[in-house]
Amino acid sequence: MRVVTGFSAALLILASAAQAEGTAPEPVPASWQRCETYRGASVCTWIALVQNETQGVARVCAIRQDFATNAYYTHRLIGTVNANRVHFDRICGDPGSETDTFCAGHAPEGAQKIGWSSYDQTVHLCESGLSDTPTGCTGTQDDQQMARVSTDRLPLSDEDRDWLAACANGQ
Repeated sequence: MRVVTGFSAALLILASAAQAEGTAPEPVPASWQRCETYRGASVCTWIALVQNETQGVARVCAIRQDFATNAYYTHRLIGTVNANRVHFDRICGDPGSETDTFCAGHAPEGAQKIGWSSYDQTVHLCESGLSDTPTGCTGTQDDQQMARVSTDRLPLSDEDRDWLAACANGQ
């Protein structure tokens, strides 16, 4: 069984939580997090997102932290936004079930796979939060969604913030 969790944030993305499926989002400061109890401890999933539209494409960059198999995994993601959906198509980070490719600059000495790998995940901005379930907003229970929280409460390093800004600007 996979327990998905972590700690933290989101910078700029998607829109008010009340947007209906199919409406165009406006970037706003926001953070999403979902916490669960695992073996008596609180573990949380978080995702930090930035959005920037260039040449008619709404590029989204994200840093996500999950908890699975008794460990935290951090990933960087790149994708596009369409209405209230973000589709991620590239990933790098801590090898595990999501990727086997380390991010450049974060690989241990001797690592074989460094850089981006293909990915296919969509998250949805629903009325009550951010959903990363296959059903999106339809039939999703509130406790399966990530709730919006203050970015100030969530840890993002200066390096994380710099990467998010550079990525959103196409670098």
